[in-house]
Order: sequence, then C-alpha cells, then structure tokens
Amino acid sequence: SHVVEIECRAADMGPCGIEAIRAWDVNPATVIGRIEGGPMLADLRADVSGPVQFSRAVRNARNGTFSLLLPLPGGYKVNLHATGWEPHSLTVTVDTPGQVMPLPAIALTPLEISLPGPRALSADEPLVLVCFAHANIWGQEPAEWLSRRVSWINSQKPHAVLDANEMNPVYVLGALRPLQCPLLMCSGNHSMDGFEAALSAANRTLGIASSRIITAGKSVPDNGLWEQTFSVFTKQDKLRIVCSYEPYAPAEWLKRCGIRFYFYGHSLVEPHHWERGSTQFLRKVDANTFYRVEIGPPHDLSAPIRIQRFIFRREE
Repeated sequence: SHVVEIECRAADMGPCGIEAIRAWDVNPATVIGRIEGGPMLADLRADVSGPVQFSRAVRNARNGTFSLLLPLPGGYKVNLHATGWEPHSLTVTVDTPGQVMPLPAIALTPLEISLPGPRALSADEPLVLVCFAHANIWGQEPAEWLSRRVSWINSQKPHAVLDANEMNPVYVLGALRPLQCPLLMCSGNHSMDGFEAALSAANRTLGIASSRIITAGKSVPDNGLWEQTFSVFTKQDKLRIVCSYEPYAPAEWLKRCGIRFYFYGHSLVEPHHWERGSTQFLRKVDANTFYRVEIGPPHDLSAPIRIQRFIFRREE
C-alpha cells in the first residue's frame, strides 16, 4: 500500500507529464545517464529486454538526463530510439539489488532524411494534397502516432503533404520518412527555436507542373514579409497554393498573386473552410484531423476544390 503525493515545483516552467508510477516488492537497480542529440531532441523510447521486458519514454528534455529502474538481477539489453535520430543500443548487468549504475554520456545523431519528388501531374487529373496542422509533434510519443499515419497518407497517392504550424521538424521528418511524396512544413507559435534552420529549402517551396506551393511560417506575418514570400511565384505557376501559420496575408497580395488555395494552422476565428475573393481557405480543426484535398483540373485560379476530412485519435 502506497500514498503518492504529486507536487508541481515550478509552475512557470510549462507543462509536464507523468507516464506511470511503478512499485515493486524488490529493491530495483537504477541505470542513470545523459543523452545528447542536439537542441531538437526532447525525449526518446527505451525498449528493455532481459529478466523483465518493458518499453517507456525516457529523458528529461531540459537537462538530457534519464534513468531506468531494473527490478531483477541479470543482463539487460536497452534499445534507445528517437524518431528522426540514429538509434543506440547498450547492455547492462545488474549484480546486486539497489545497485546504481552511471553510464557514459550517449550521443544520438540526427538522421539525414530525403523524401522523394512528386509524382507526375497530368492536365486532366486533380492535384492531390494531404494536409494536417498544429498536430503538436514535440517528441517521441506524438511522433509515433504520426508515423502510424504514413500508410494511410501514401494510400491517398498525394502529390505533396502540407503540415502547418508544427513544433519540432526533426520528429516530423523522422516519422514521415516512408512518405512517397514531398513534405512542406511551416513553423508556428509553439515551434522550437531553430525550426527553420532544421529544414532544407525543399520543405519551403515546391513546383508541380503548372502549380506551385509555398510556405509562410511564423516569421512571415510577424515581420510583414508577405511580398518577399510571394515573390517566389513565377509566370509559369498558374495554380498557386500557400501553407501558412496564419491566414492574414494582405487581401491585395492574395488577389494580385492569384492564390487559389490557402491552408493554415492557427487562427480559429473563421469557419474551417471559407473564401475571400478567388482564394479558398482551409484551417485546422483539431490536432487529429487530416484533410485530403483535390484541386482542379484545370490547374489555375478557376480550379475546383474538393475537401475530405479524416480523424485519427491519438490512441489509434
């Protein structure tokens, strides 16, 4: 029988989570260590096998430390993996109850991820996009949820995937490694420092036949960089699409540049699907929604747009 008291010691430091509270009738050994992986690494998963088997998320994102309680004597194998980083394995042996085993520092290396180009777009077929936004992919468990969506995304045969107002691009890229199309992603109000630096130029603009998609992350509305952002469009880009943090691009620029479809991931003031002039807007409804969007033919400012919504709960 136990009484557990939970106290928040630093309420101004942001939210925290408790995965589990465990109790044994033995004195467990403790493995402690530190894991480095660059500023984007939050937590990771430890898969433990040996005298007992379990899997749990580990690592304090603020200081990089972690601990594992191993209840029985014997040899254990620990596989450490964070979505978007190279995995790391180690073995430890517990000799005596209550033993404390410090480990040398562990360094994880971010994966080099290169997604394929889009499939061809013919004049008589629609441009297909899969769009999701504000999915709060900050660390390992939400990245695992996102990775379970890849087979569905690929089954939609999209030309590209748009992710608006995201938090941690490394976990997103790691989760979506099996994609069979390009990914465009933009930052937002919860994004980690260094978000833009973690993305290649390929994640910011994409041309597909006579269409072009551009991204407008948080820095664009914050600094009024709409003219610079829209200058990427050329005369050859007849169907123009924006993946943005906010919907508040100046109306005159939307009209001047002929933006047909505008997907965004933050403001909840407008309906989830609305229009301004010739521009159709689509926003995120919740963190579990994915849209399948068909645009055209024709692939220009007159293109019809068809939208379907799909919901994937976090426990799925």
